[in-house]
Amino acid sequence: MAKSAVINIRVEEKQKENIRRILDKLGVSITDAVRIFFAKVENEKGLPFDVRIPSKRLKKSIIEVESGKTKRIQDVKSFLSDV
Repeated sequence: MAKSAVINIRVEEKQKENIRRILDKLGVSITDAVRIFFAKVENEKGLPFDVRIPSKRLKKSIIEVESGKTKRIQDVKSFLSDV
């Protein structure tokens, strides 16, 4: 068996409990979840999800959508008539 290393991390207690509850429902321990994450990082040679800082334009667009300032299109025909 390969040697093991111990990793200690600090997280907020509430976050740890929320994560533990979610993982319990999946039948996975926190330790196993971290091992799975490490395996994915190793296999993909990077984080297994996109990490980006949104552009100013994207931030502005998100705010407009969330505040209801954008027009909803019901179908392609009405979209094309607006263009």
